[in-house]
Amino acid sequence: MIPCRHVGLRQLAALVSCLLAGPASAQDAPDAGRFPIAIEHSLGRTVIGKRPQRVAVLGVTDVDAVLALGYVPVLVNRWIPEWAHGVGPWAEPLLGGTTPLMFKSREIDLERVAMAEPDLIVGSGSLLDRTTYDKLSLLAPTTAPMADHPDPYATTWDVQTLAVGEALGRPEAAEALVERVQALFRAVREAHPSWSGRTAATLINWNGQMLMYAASDNRGEFLRAIGFGMPADLAQLAGNRFNVPISEERLDLLDQLDLIVVLTNDAAGRSFFEQSAVFRRLAPVKSGHVVYLDDRNLTMAMSGSTVLSIPYVLDALTTKIEQAIGK
Repeated sequence: MIPCRHVGLRQLAALVSCLLAGPASAQDAPDAGRFPIAIEHSLGRTVIGKRPQRVAVLGVTDVDAVLALGYVPVLVNRWIPEWAHGVGPWAEPLLGGTTPLMFKSREIDLERVAMAEPDLIVGSGSLLDRTTYDKLSLLAPTTAPMADHPDPYATTWDVQTLAVGEALGRPEAAEALVERVQALFRAVREAHPSWSGRTAATLINWNGQMLMYAASDNRGEFLRAIGFGMPADLAQLAGNRFNVPISEERLDLLDQLDLIVVLTNDAAGRSFFEQSAVFRRLAPVKSGHVVYLDDRNLTMAMSGSTVLSIPYVLDALTTKIEQAIGK
């Protein structure tokens, strides 16, 4: 692996390729001796008696960690209807040409899970209640959100990856994946020293309302990882929520930002912002310090922030930010 202190943007693609080249297969991994494994979580304790062969994944992002650790899941949560194979384009190559069973709702389809005949159900990235968890546990050993991270939607990608690695008996491999992605972030920070200490926020149009993502949300954490912070008053405005609506009357709060990242599904989506006279008058917008991610997959890659999606979006977003504010 390229030492991170020597990585520039030209070498970033090489690191990404290294990360996505494909992990050791579950069958070849020397992990059988780790089992049985006891997993403590928010709903109790799960014992996984032997190395799993058929893994069902309930969460919308932890499937990427499962794939990166060498397991092709037998069931996934298809959270984006356009994803024919149930996972983002960054993860599709690791499916090996297979299409897992899918369910398409935040409500877990117990019948669908049973059809997949899993011998492990990864539920650490899904909101599980006691009743659903008990029913799933009758089908196969089932993990749940961690006791110290009971809200999977507020759990960072690195913590979630390590949790999945523990359940699959591959903790060292999970740590290596986390370190690789952290190296990518370090490489970007070191190649862009002027970004350190500058401020940024991410916006989205949700049913005609501008929303700003909190600093603690995946999108805020992503910007922090490449050097950007969030002003204290904006961070306080979000509070414990992962996003907060900002009316046009309060858009002046964004005037202090060095960079605004706008997430849309396509180029047409930016018209909502471009047609707002108040938004256009913001200092960062007038200065051209606004970045539009006009691609659904890039938007979902940043929003999901996994060990596979972060490398997928990082280079594209970095290039756009360079064009907006320089290095």
